Amino acid sequence: MFVLATKYTLTTNPDDPTASGNHRKNLVQSVEASLRRLKTHYFDLL
Repeated sequence: MFVLATKYTLTTNPDDPTASGNHRKNLVQSVEASLRRLKTHYFDLL
């Protein structure tokens, strides 16, 4: 058994002031990027 961890970031592009914040769009983009990096299809949110 192993634990796989990821985090939610508030900024996707530091040069774009509208690319930050904790709204749904940034959450979805952050989660999708994490899934790609971790090469998995899902993770549980606690």
